[in-house]
Amino acid sequence: MVDPVEDFIRYQGPCLTSAVSDHLVQNLGLTPAAARKRVSRASGEVRRLAYITFPRKARYVYLEKQFGSPEYWSNLVDALQDTNSAYGYAIAAIRLRGCLKKN
Repeated sequence: MVDPVEDFIRYQGPCLTSAVSDHLVQNLGLTPAAARKRVSRASGEVRRLAYITFPRKARYVYLEKQFGSPEYWSNLVDALQDTNSAYGYAIAAIRLRGCLKKN
């Protein structure tokens, strides 16, 4: 049986738990509460970024094999900037100065 949470992250890339929950509500017909619970119970290859929380207790989730990839960093910076986090602007500034590889 395919885990819909893991499947979504595999095809959409690392993202916030809120995006996964929204997908489950829209495409699987789950209630918002059931979708959030399913995301919170996700296991297998699904990992959560430790120590950084986003608005409304959202977390950044990714698959184990995606950790550290260019897509991982790009999506993380986008998520941080979309939520107006100072971390996102700091990482983006460091990358622009050439201190971190973008690809």
